[in-house]
Amino acid sequence: STLCLTGFPLGGGSAGCNALYQLSKRGVKAVLLERSKLTAGTTWHTAGLIWRLRPNDVEIQLLRSTRDLLTKLESETGLDPGWINNGGLYLANNKERLNEYSRLATVGHSFGIDSTIVSPEEAKKLFPLLDENVIHGGLYCPGDGVVDPAMLCTALTRSASKSGGQVIENCPVQNILTGKNGFGSKKVTGVTTPYGVIKTNCVANCSGKMI
Repeated sequence: STLCLTGFPLGGGSAGCNALYQLSKRGVKAVLLERSKLTAGTTWHTAGLIWRLRPNDVEIQLLRSTRDLLTKLESETGLDPGWINNGGLYLANNKERLNEYSRLATVGHSFGIDSTIVSPEEAKKLFPLLDENVIHGGLYCPGDGVVDPAMLCTALTRSASKSGGQVIENCPVQNILTGKNGFGSKKVTGVTTPYGVIKTNCVANCSGKMI
């Protein structure tokens, strides 16, 4: 059998479920293929840390967008995505690292991310199990937190399905089909599965593996 699509995430982990969600929200006819079950790969045992301060502007904006999505996903889907806003504490065991965190805080403030440099004593108050004698201080970001990866993927795919997205489990991709465009360059034309061919001109490899 043959199915025609315009968007095609491969891999049912966090990356694939997020891709399906974003594509479906934008009206793209998309399907996600997972060779086993959703979150059966590395997603199921990830820590789920959402720490928004990074030395790269693009990463900061992506992480901020992720947190914004997490805070509204339950009201949108009726499902708890497993988001816990318990704050993030970045520890520095030397002066150089603390200086780096000061720069991160400055960059974060330019993006509206609240954070504070804390002393060893203040860090211990935030996390009493710390030994304040072995650190130089830290960076505290109260808006950070953790998320349950499996619960997040369930909420994302539930919302995507309401917008027309599809999830097919136990469906490995055997091959990516290619052809030539009008300029003679290679282009994607579809994928083969044990159940038939799916025609598409766009494939997103979200599996973390080469295909």
